[in-house]
Amino acid sequence: MRHDDVHNWNPPAAGTKERDAMPQKAFLGPDKSYPFMYENAEGEWVESEQGLEAARTAAQFQQNRAVFEDATRRLNKIREARGEEPLNMDAFDVESNKAGVLVELYCKNLIDEANAIIDYTKRIKKAQDAASKNIFAELRHDELGHVQKLTVGLTEILSGNEPLQAERMDGFGQNKGDKRITIECRDPENTIQELLEHLKSIGNMGHSFKVVVDPGDPGHMKEFYVDGDGPDYFYSIKSDPQSKNRGAGD
Repeated sequence: MRHDDVHNWNPPAAGTKERDAMPQKAFLGPDKSYPFMYENAEGEWVESEQGLEAARTAAQFQQNRAVFEDATRRLNKIREARGEEPLNMDAFDVESNKAGVLVELYCKNLIDEANAIIDYTKRIKKAQDAASKNIFAELRHDELGHVQKLTVGLTEILSGNEPLQAERMDGFGQNKGDKRITIECRDPENTIQELLEHLKSIGNMGHSFKVVVDPGDPGHMKEFYVDGDGPDYFYSIKSDPQSKNRGAGD
């Protein structure tokens, strides 16, 4: 029996009022990142085994060792109580485990989307008026679109492709808000490119999240919200390493 087998893990997206209302103790990371608790019927905040697994997987992919180890320790206590083998604390190297980590992330998100579709289908059947039925039908349609994105990404990984470099242009120009942004920059350590590719990888899975720039400096700090579970989507990121804008002093 799972630690929380009657609970479906589906935490509020980052930047939402529901997420902000959750206590900080329900998160493994700062600024309400890596949620792992949920409020049960008695109003108590308790650990979710599914939440811990999701946090551990995300931390491994995002190279957050502290959260990865914290989640692993908590999961191993649960597993020990059931007489199961502990998880490997040393399995942090994301490069050697990248494909497996990505497959797990995509599969977890597909399960979440499937649960949401089931929930909206039930709500449609229970709705008493046409307006409510239409609202839930639209929400279900959005979730089906997320499933399609996730399936494409999972297929790319299983085919041996690198999803971070996949330059998919299908659908570009056919949706409201589509735009092409050109960036010319000096990026010798590839940090700017890696940042954009990381946003693409996480957002295109259907994740919504908050990006905080320079959180330690009130004068420069600014928050941005990427609605990966909604309309925001990266069609492609292209880099031309041969393009160089040399100044007179180079």
